[in-house]
Amino acid sequence: MVFNSSFYEILEITKNSSIEEIKSAFRKLAMVHHPDKNNNSPASQAHFVLLLNAYNTLVDPLKRQEYDTYLGMSNSFCNRGKPSPYKKPALPGRNGDIYRSNEELLHHFNFLLWDIEDLIRNMKKTGRGDKFNHISENQYILKILTFIDKWILEQAGFPDYFMEARKKCRIDPTDYIKIIGGNQSGHRPFINISDYFYAIRIRMDRFLKHITMNDLVKKIAHYNIRLIDCIVEAQNYAIHYLSYLLQIRAGTGNDIPLFSHSNDCFTEKT
Repeated sequence: MVFNSSFYEILEITKNSSIEEIKSAFRKLAMVHHPDKNNNSPASQAHFVLLLNAYNTLVDPLKRQEYDTYLGMSNSFCNRGKPSPYKKPALPGRNGDIYRSNEELLHHFNFLLWDIEDLIRNMKKTGRGDKFNHISENQYILKILTFIDKWILEQAGFPDYFMEARKKCRIDPTDYIKIIGGNQSGHRPFINISDYFYAIRIRMDRFLKHITMNDLVKKIAHYNIRLIDCIVEAQNYAIHYLSYLLQIRAGTGNDIPLFSHSNDCFTEKT
């Protein structure tokens, strides 16, 4: 498997595959990797989520178009190079390709964050502040970062220590969109979007280093979802908005439709 596999590679198909070929590939892989056929192991649960997410994206014409646009315009994916002969160690647990395949999802966030960093730098250079649906480009990036903060880092035990260290009234990460992206005065947890991005970057690195297979399938308190579901949702959320932001930056797009969440719980203050 190519490191940082695309959805096409996860399903072992090509970008030209038809809907029927996508369905056939999914059925074939599901027969092997479904949790029911693997003693409901944490690895099989997480891996099947990846398969199902890739399938749901590629059989939906609009989602597939958004994803293809992101792949084509992402500096990270376009420059990822050839597969390395070095096999990266699996997540803590036992060795095996299924563990490495789940690690692909986690390290995919490195690619997403690199693309976000490129966008932030580009916007600082051009000084553009265009708004779409009354939301600026900066604020769309903040939407991605705060979603990662709230639904991955906080849930996995890597919260914003700025607030904890100062024992201030808890500010929900999604409120950073107004605090950092707007012109409000008063207490600011971060100076600007770059400051917040690098804080996310540091905590995400810690998260990737310490996450285990059991953590991925752990239920999130008060919600009927697992951490792996949050990770996939955040990935899809980022890909959706990055796809349109990259088009706008390239001069080939002029609108940013809202993202449709897979679970109502994700709509809370996001």
